[in-house]
Amino acid sequence: MTTALPRLCLITGSSLGEEDLAAAVEAAGRSGLRMLQVREKTLPPAEVRRLVLRFRGLLPAGALMLVNGTGRPGGFAAEVGADGAHLGGGDPRKAGEARRALPRSFVIGYSAHSAEEIAAAAAEGADYVTLSPIFEPTSKASVLPPLGVETLALACRAAKVPVYALGGLDAARARAAREAGAQGVAVIGAILGAADAGAATRALIAAVG
Repeated sequence: MTTALPRLCLITGSSLGEEDLAAAVEAAGRSGLRMLQVREKTLPPAEVRRLVLRFRGLLPAGALMLVNGTGRPGGFAAEVGADGAHLGGGDPRKAGEARRALPRSFVIGYSAHSAEEIAAAAAEGADYVTLSPIFEPTSKASVLPPLGVETLALACRAAKVPVYALGGLDAARARAAREAGAQGVAVIGAILGAADAGAATRALIAAVG
């Protein structure tokens, strides 16, 4: 990985229609967003590629564009024109598959739910991980109990890769996550569920530094 990782990542995991989603992404981009994870697991590759191209045009040049939700770790990211792949949790070996499938310049992310899973994903070649849920998510129900800031801090101290806090983050909680050692935060509802996506983005960026 050669790209410096931003402090804030927006994930497109809401129930917004495409036009409302595009408007939120554009507002977030104008307000400083530099990392977008396109998580549209049910769409065919051609539709994901179209969204990647559309969203890339709404974000500043150089913004990091990731995709996930495919059955082919890694290769799909290159196919649709993304800068990297984000892989769902449960099997850290997927990070290794993606690392072998993609050029070294591509970014590999992984969704972890414990310090042990973070370590395994890092050993397989992940460039960063999300750790969730830190708090109760606002965008969807979680089957996992919230981990809390103390567990986040312990995981960050042990991690060999950057950790993004995910789940129930607002600006105040984002600041606490950074103070606990997280690289930054990944959010869905904090921006996509906000009345003003641009203002929400600015508040989160200010909180994570």
